Amino acid sequence: MKWVQTGSYLSGRDCVIRAISIALKIPYDKVHIALMKEANKYHSARYKVSKGCHFYVYTPFLEKKKWLYHTLLTCHTDNAEDHLPQGRLIICTPGHLAACVKHTIYDTWDSRTKGGKGKKALRIFGYYKREN
Repeated sequence: MKWVQTGSYLSGRDCVIRAISIALKIPYDKVHIALMKEANKYHSARYKVSKGCHFYVYTPFLEKKKWLYHTLLTCHTDNAEDHLPQGRLIICTPGHLAACVKHTIYDTWDSRTKGGKGKKALRIFGYYKREN
């Protein structure tokens, strides 16, 4: 599985906005505004989705776009591509989301960890994928 850096790690904890923007091909600003509107249902106006965003904020947004969550039975894997379908995905790792397009991860930092035999591995709990 390849990894491509997008943006700067200094840009904050905006992984949810960035992952959705890349995977759904929606401009970053439009995703940010839509998630802020969704967040306002649960939080005060001071809540900033660019500083971290809860699943109960982004899941309804994704479901409206027909993106559904799929749980993976295996979590820590050296060969994530063996467990993920092709296409555009949003992968869920511990406390983090990243876009995955054709088995290439687009993220601000390399979220893979050391796996067996010194290989880089990815802990994936599940992924969002557009359903027809």
